[in-house]
Amino acid sequence: MLQSATNIDRLVGMYRAAKKSGRIFVMDIFTAHIVSQLNPTIPKPGRFGDIRVFYPYNLTNRMFREPEGQRLMKQFSRHKILKEELGTRKDYCMLIRDSMLSDLRYIKNLQGAGLIYSLWSGYKQQDRMSKVLTFAEKLKMEIVDLHTSGHAYLESIAKVINITKPKMIVPIHTERPHFFAEQFEQVYLAEDGEEIRIS
Repeated sequence: MLQSATNIDRLVGMYRAAKKSGRIFVMDIFTAHIVSQLNPTIPKPGRFGDIRVFYPYNLTNRMFREPEGQRLMKQFSRHKILKEELGTRKDYCMLIRDSMLSDLRYIKNLQGAGLIYSLWSGYKQQDRMSKVLTFAEKLKMEIVDLHTSGHAYLESIAKVINITKPKMIVPIHTERPHFFAEQFEQVYLAEDGEEIRIS
């Protein structure tokens, strides 16, 4: 499954599909870190016994150079799955990202596997994504486009705000955060990397 690590709804859906089909669910360490910060009901390594963690080579090397990264590496080490084990199994569903192509090339027996593409179609024109899809085609993988946009219209955002009456609105993942300040009250425009605590 080729999707964003932050699309939690889709991740949960794919986990349920994997479980229903008797497969283990494999996510990379970046995704594992994200879900480890979320509600305990969200599928994550440790709390869910059928989840394993893959350590992509390039990301792992970068993380080893950071003290916090080393802590994360140890946090998920009990749930680690190696490319050698993946090469001997057929009973898994793995979340991947375009940055993992070099890892995929070393996993055996991917011929004829299925690849669900669950991202904006425009990304297919970008070099890294194009290379992943070409790799899949060479291995005769069945590529299935299955994407629903996670972007909401202004009317939908306003409806959610009116119903939930939040103490604060913090725009994220947008090119126009100031737009929210023009439309709504209690908007806080955070700086990149800023930690926000709400009591």
